[in-house]
Amino acid sequence: MPPKRVLVVTAVLLAALFSLTNLLRPLQTVSSAAQATTLLYDSSLGTTPDQQNFSYRAIGLFPQASQTYSTPATVLNTANQLSDYAGYTVTQAAMPTLSRTVGFQLSLDLRLISENHGSNNDRAGFSLILLSEDLYGVEIAFWDDEIWVQEGNGAQLFTHAEGVAYDTTTALTTYKLTVISNTYQLSANDVTLLSGNLRQYTDWTPPTVPGIGTLPDPYEQPNQLFLGDDTSSAGAEVWLGDVTIQDKVPDYTLFLPFIINP
Repeated sequence: MPPKRVLVVTAVLLAALFSLTNLLRPLQTVSSAAQATTLLYDSSLGTTPDQQNFSYRAIGLFPQASQTYSTPATVLNTANQLSDYAGYTVTQAAMPTLSRTVGFQLSLDLRLISENHGSNNDRAGFSLILLSEDLYGVEIAFWDDEIWVQEGNGAQLFTHAEGVAYDTTTALTTYKLTVISNTYQLSANDVTLLSGNLRQYTDWTPPTVPGIGTLPDPYEQPNQLFLGDDTSSAGAEVWLGDVTIQDKVPDYTLFLPFIINP
C-alpha cells in the first residue's frame, strides 16, 4: 500500500478509536463507581424473610396462607385459598436508594411449585414489585409457564402486557431484574428473558374489603420491593431463596447497544 494511503487509513482508524473512547468514557465512569450490594434475605440462615429484612402479612377473612422454612428456601403457600393475599415487603431501613440514573439490580432465587389464576389472564399467584426512588418500576407476574409484566397507569392498568414463555417450576432459578434509566431487563440464570419500559402504578386506589378494611398500597412507596401474592384472584406455592439488591448497575455495557444504536 502506498505510504500516503497508509497514513490516511491510520488517521481514520485513530479518529474512530478516539470517538469510541469518548463515547465509552461516561459509561466506564458509571460502571466503575462503587457498587453496594445488600443481602436482604439469606436463605442459608434457616429463617423466613420476616426474621431478616422483610415484613410478612397475610390478609383474608380467614387466611390460610402460610410461610415455612424448608431447606434450601422459604415456602410461601397461598394456593389453598385463592382469595388470600400474602407476601413480603422489604423493611425500608434495609433498602438502599434506588436511582434510575445509575441503575440498580435485584437478584432472587425462586421456584414456582404450582400456580393457579383460574380464567383470569390478568392475575398471577406470585408477583414481584420493584420501584425506584421516583416510583417508576415494574410488576412482574409469574405463572407455571410464563413470566409477564403488569401494565401501568392508564386505561389498561393491571392488564397482561409483554411476556415470555418460560418453565418456572423445574428448579430454583436465579432471576436478575436490572433497571437503568427508563428500561428494565429480566434474566434467568444469566439468560435474558424479557425487557421493556418501566411503569408507574400510582393510578391504583386501594379498595376497602368488607371485614378486612382498606388494602395496603405498595405503589406509592419509594424504593419498594414486594414478593408474594397481591391478588384475591390467584394463588401459588413458591420457594424463595436468597434476595440481594445492588444500588448501581453491575455492568452498564449490558445496555450499551441501546445507547449507541438508539
